[in-house]
Amino acid sequence: MSEKKYDLHDNDLMTATEASLRWGYDSGYVRQMKKKYPNKIPDGEIRLFGKTLVITRDGMEALTGKKEPIPHFYVIEEDNWSVQSQKEVKNFEDGKEILKQLILNNLAFVNLDQVTLKYIDPAKTKFGLSIRPGKRIYIECRK
Repeated sequence: MSEKKYDLHDNDLMTATEASLRWGYDSGYVRQMKKKYPNKIPDGEIRLFGKTLVITRDGMEALTGKKEPIPHFYVIEEDNWSVQSQKEVKNFEDGKEILKQLILNNLAFVNLDQVTLKYIDPAKTKFGLSIRPGKRIYIECRK
């Protein structure tokens, strides 16, 4: 059994769903693998709390054999469904600053009273604004 003590705000502790998605798998991956290969995750690295399965980073690394992929952030401007510009940024916050500038550059097309930045794709990897059909500006996270 692991001797580690975890801070509940630490990114090394996550739900099975979150861990699956952070490693780039389907949301049910950890649960399926735990059923299929119950001994692949070391004791003390996974636990069921009520209906919530919680796993550690070490548990995920043992299960997948991989470290967590490092996310890369890009600010993208599309027009007519074609990428017009793409810039890699260090983090999400830096991307938001560039996104604000792109919104200001597109004021002719944007009603500021109706601007709501949100995820614009079902996988929730693109956060930004659809200005009109075919015209979008957003931050994308890729692993």
